[in-house]
Amino acid sequence: MKRWVRNSIGIFIFLLLILTAFLTLGPIYRAMNRAIHLVEDKLLTLVEDKTGLGLSYEKLSPSIFSGVHLNGVVIYDKQSGDEILKVRDI
Repeated sequence: MKRWVRNSIGIFIFLLLILTAFLTLGPIYRAMNRAIHLVEDKLLTLVEDKTGLGLSYEKLSPSIFSGVHLNGVVIYDKQSGDEILKVRDI
């Protein structure tokens, strides 16, 4: 087989693999994001109901490879609004 044909087939297969990876990871990321936000709502409600403390955060970023990262977590008293604990990064 000629060299340019073999190289063309190799490039086509490589591009097909890259496209498949992107098409697969998108839905997985969206499903993971939805699941995390459902759990997040349940946990926030549970903490507030059981302890009377509020919990807020600046940024929640799920990652397929490294788990979930929370930035700017603040625990505060629900009645007075006083800040009890502030954590930059979890």
